[in-house]
Amino acid sequence: MLNKCRIPDSFNVRKISMGVTIFAFCVMLTSCTQIPQGEFETYRSNFNTARTASEEILLTMKVRAEHIAQHPDNPDGPNVRQQKLEERIEALDARLRAWELITQYNDVLVRLASGSEPAAIENDLTSLGSNLSTFGLSSLTKLVEDVSPVFGIISQAVVMIDDFIKKEKFKEAVTAAQKPILGILDILREDSDDISEIEEQLIMLKQDDEYMELARLVNRLRSMANTYTQSKELDNLLSQHNKSIDQLKNEDRDIINALKILPTPSGNPVDANSIEFETMKILVDQIGERISSYNAFADQVETLNAVMKEYNVLLTATQSSFVILNTGVHEAQRVATITFLADTLNLRKAIIEYREAKQK
Repeated sequence: MLNKCRIPDSFNVRKISMGVTIFAFCVMLTSCTQIPQGEFETYRSNFNTARTASEEILLTMKVRAEHIAQHPDNPDGPNVRQQKLEERIEALDARLRAWELITQYNDVLVRLASGSEPAAIENDLTSLGSNLSTFGLSSLTKLVEDVSPVFGIISQAVVMIDDFIKKEKFKEAVTAAQKPILGILDILREDSDDISEIEEQLIMLKQDDEYMELARLVNRLRSMANTYTQSKELDNLLSQHNKSIDQLKNEDRDIINALKILPTPSGNPVDANSIEFETMKILVDQIGERISSYNAFADQVETLNAVMKEYNVLLTATQSSFVILNTGVHEAQRVATITFLADTLNLRKAIIEYREAKQK
C-alpha cells in the first residue's frame, strides 16, 4: 500500500503540543465543619458528564471496528478480520467496565468527602473490592506485558480492602482501593493509541479509495496532455494542475511529484481543439475535488488527535481528583473544587469538531 497521508506523531498524543486546560483542584488548608454540598454536586455532575463523553468515544469505536471488519478493501482475510474484531470488541468492553469501576470508586470518595458516615459505605466498598477482583485487566490492552504490575497491585488491594472492612477501617479501605484505580487510569491513558488506531485504519481505508480515483484521473489527464502539441494554453492548464497537487496533504514528496504532469509530447503530437481542452479542464477540476476529499480525511486524523489528547487530559484530571478528595477525607479538610468542567467541555468540543470534520 502506498504511504498515504500521515500526520507527524499523529497518534502519540503525549507529543502533541496543543493548548489545553489542565484540571485543577483547590484544597483549603483550614478545616471546617460545614460540608460544601453544592460544590460536591457540581463535581459529581461534571464527573458523570466526563464518563458519558468517554464512553461515547468507546462505543463509537466499537461501531468503527465492525465497519473495518466489513470493509471491502480491508486487506486481511475473513478469519483474520473476525479475530481482530473480536479482540477489539473485547478490549473496548473492558474499557467500558473500567469506567464502571472508576465511577464506583468516585461515588464512594464523594460520599465520604461530602460528610457520609464511613460505616454507610461498607456495602459499596465490599462491592468495589469484589468488582476489582474479577476485573479482566488482560483484555484491556493488547500490550499485556505493560499492565502486569497492575495485576499485583489489584490482588494486594483486594486483600487489604477486605481486611480493612472487617476491622471497620473504611477510610483506609478507600485508600487501599485508590492505587489500583489510579493504575487502571494510567493504562487507559497509555492505551489510547490503540483506540485511535481503530478510527485511523477506517479513515485510511476510505482515503485509499480517494487516492486511487485521484491517480486514475491524473493518468487520464497525463495521457491526453502528452498527445497534444505543447502550447501556452496547455502549459497553463498543467500549471494549474500541478499547483493543485501541491495542496495534497501528504508527507511523501515522491507521491506528490509522481502526480504532477510535465509536458512530454508523444512522437507525433497534434494540436488540441476546444472540445479536447474543455475535457482536460474538466479533468483538472475533478482532480481538485478529489484532492479536497483526500485532504478532508487528513483533517479527520488531526481532529481525532485532538479528541484523544483531551481524553488523556480528562483521565489525568480524574486521577488528580481522586488523590485530592481522598486527602481531604483523611485530613478533615474542606475540599473546594475548581472542578474539571473545563476538561469535560474541551473533550465534548473536540468530539463535536471531529463529527463536523467527518461531514465535510
